[in-house]
Amino acid sequence: MKRVSVTALLLSLLLIASCGDSKPEGVMAEDRYIDVFTELLVANQLTDEQLGSVNRNYVHQQIFEKYDTDRETFETSHAYYQRNAEAQENRLDIIEVKLETERDRIQEAFDEYRRQLQEEAESDTLDIDEDAELDLEIEDVENDTTVTTQDD
Repeated sequence: MKRVSVTALLLSLLLIASCGDSKPEGVMAEDRYIDVFTELLVANQLTDEQLGSVNRNYVHQQIFEKYDTDRETFETSHAYYQRNAEAQENRLDIIEVKLETERDRIQEAFDEYRRQLQEEAESDTLDIDEDAELDLEIEDVENDTTVTTQDD
């Protein structure tokens, strides 16, 4: 009898533990949670100078609207996903990779833009030098006042 009771107790605990892993109502999908969390982390790093006259809460609200969610749903999801520290660490690793990828993409675009500006500046310099050389030749001709006279 004790053996049956212990087995029943263990099965009950196992059933309760497995039910605890189900996602509660109001928790967003993990991939959407990661996207929202990523953007909120970036928004929280903006300085007052970068924000200008924009309120940080307004930026947060825009992020929530972009993902068709709200602060309460995000906070519920955040609390749920943080319960498992190892899985949350994995999510943070995913966020880190996403941010590094975006940083690299922006840096590449910036480098390309800077390279184009440099090429344009060098091209403009060459054009200016050619024009300056042409102007000097014209001035030399205009300033050459050799007078020739005919003697009879």
